[in-house]
Amino acid sequence: MQIELDDLHGSLRNNEIPVSNLQGNSLIISPQLFDYLKEFNLPLIFKQSELSINRDGRYSTTGFYVKIYNLADSYIAKATGLSLLDHLKNPAHLIFIDERLNTPVSESLLYSMGVSSPEDIRTLTKLTYKLNAVMRPFFERRNVELVSFISRFFIFEGKFLIDGDFRYDDLLLIPVSEDKKIVNHIKKPSQKSKEYYINFITKVLE
Repeated sequence: MQIELDDLHGSLRNNEIPVSNLQGNSLIISPQLFDYLKEFNLPLIFKQSELSINRDGRYSTTGFYVKIYNLADSYIAKATGLSLLDHLKNPAHLIFIDERLNTPVSESLLYSMGVSSPEDIRTLTKLTYKLNAVMRPFFERRNVELVSFISRFFIFEGKFLIDGDFRYDDLLLIPVSEDKKIVNHIKKPSQKSKEYYINFITKVLE
């Protein structure tokens, strides 16, 4: 099931926008990625903005998001002692409640705060792992590894939907052939390195 609220993606691509105008929270507009995701039976919703999805008041957010990891990013490396970009034996996930804090929270805390239930957490994490299984081959065919990504959700008429629109900060990618500039961006991002990284993602998704 897919729900599309805007037809922006077919008429505009990020490679038509100057990289200097793109930010980490800019939407990734890639017809290739969107068309690929639509091939799978995932409850995805594609939109243009928060305003468009909430204009009729029928949609709500879950109040948290799930981040899934296939390789160790700087946070995982620091928390576990793994080396940066080590491959994990199996994908892993963390749950976050506030993007500004960028600090994971326990599932029990979400229960105690009344944000979600154990059943809903299980459903949403399962959907995220399914999405990960779909996304990884897409990037592997482009000689890129999906280090991690953020999965957000909406609720529509009592059903969960995956936000099918990704922002540049949502995806952490690394080329199979080592690129020191990308590695340095992952270690210690700066405005200059982010511009290089956004340009890298844009080219991958052309």
